[in-house]
Amino acid sequence: MKAKTYDRIATAVFYTVALSVMLLLFLIVGYILYKGLRTINLNFITSSPKFMETGGGVAPQLYNS
Repeated sequence: MKAKTYDRIATAVFYTVALSVMLLLFLIVGYILYKGLRTINLNFITSSPKFMETGGGVAPQLYNS
């Protein structure tokens, strides 16, 4: 085979792998958003976490980051 043929095969493999990784990334981010957007509201974002209890918000963590 010629070098041009090897180059085209390698390019096709590269694009296939890149598209597969991008698809996987979008699926993971989409799943996280699908599951998480239902619980995020203004109170969750602006309130502080409850001490020694479940629940509360993330305001201090957002401010400090």
